[in-house]
Amino acid sequence: MQVLKFGGTSVANGENINKVVQLVQEALTKGRTILVVSALGGITDILRQAGQLAATGDESYKEKLQIVEHRHLLLRLRPALVGRVGELLVDRLRDLQGVVGMTQLNGNYYYVSSVVGSNVTIADLNHVPINSLGYSAYISGGTASVIYAITSPYAANELAQLKYAQNVNTMVICHPNHPPYILTLVSPTNWTLNPIVFGSTVATPGGVSVSSTLAAGGVNYAYIVTAVDAGGLDELGLGHGLISRTDPSMPAARRGRGARSP
Repeated sequence: MQVLKFGGTSVANGENINKVVQLVQEALTKGRTILVVSALGGITDILRQAGQLAATGDESYKEKLQIVEHRHLLLRLRPALVGRVGELLVDRLRDLQGVVGMTQLNGNYYYVSSVVGSNVTIADLNHVPINSLGYSAYISGGTASVIYAITSPYAANELAQLKYAQNVNTMVICHPNHPPYILTLVSPTNWTLNPIVFGSTVATPGGVSVSSTLAAGGVNYAYIVTAVDAGGLDELGLGHGLISRTDPSMPAARRGRGARSP
């Protein structure tokens, strides 16, 4: 008796499942065989994500379950398979252009779901394999440009509520569930996304010291030393110095412009 177990990438698509069928058929000719089949490649992770979302009351778990459903339905269909030249990284977003034959692929964004030899299987933005059953046959050519990606705090179900305003190479992005962010284009392969800082962007001056050349007397002078940023905002003026001569007969302390009590 022999036990065969298949799961993950070995049953990730129709092509691989056909290979499994051939292996099982060969095994059956050699004697009694027990076959164990687990989830398709990537399905376990999607189910885990769906469970975590459902546990927190996030309705987007339904989108994960739809992906699982589509993956299984598409096993009966033909995935889009194109040739490759050079190195392609799995799970990277690509822009396809110039494909000869299967021209329906041109001008769209796809994920590379698997690379086997010179063949590349592609999927849509939800990682669902492309059904090319009605497409023309792939002949040759095509370029796959990498789409630059940056990590953001926004979930997929929050995108519809985004508000934004662009000024040349910067974009201010707002969402009711997040602080405002600013997206900055530094270069084609260098973007930054940071929360907007309200108020002063400079630190309080340090190392403040004072010395007195006053003669004996009873007037107190308090001075505030502040730093002002490019937007004209100071840092709240927490650095200060005090020159003091004590004389109870003198009036209350006088302060210079912008000063506050020490």
